[in-house]
Amino acid sequence: FDSTNRTNSNMQMATFEGCKCKKSKCLKMYCQCFAAQKMCSDLCKCKECHNSSEHSEERKQVIDVLIFRKPHIFERKVWPMENVLPKHA
Repeated sequence: FDSTNRTNSNMQMATFEGCKCKKSKCLKMYCQCFAAQKMCSDLCKCKECHNSSEHSEERKQVIDVLIFRKPHIFERKVWPMENVLPKHA
């Protein structure tokens, strides 16, 4: 196990506070957990959550519909700075 990966994981966990969805059942793209393709956790303060293993079939159906409508929906929108090429004048 690479210590760099462990450090990055620790930083992500430290900055991630979980979602706070109220009416979406955490199955909309504005749920930070769902948009990151993660299930909600104990860190979340969501209400009536369906982004969990107990609702895996419903979750999968929603994901399939979203991907059918917009195939690139779950691709990263922001890239790490090390992947950005410098501009030359």
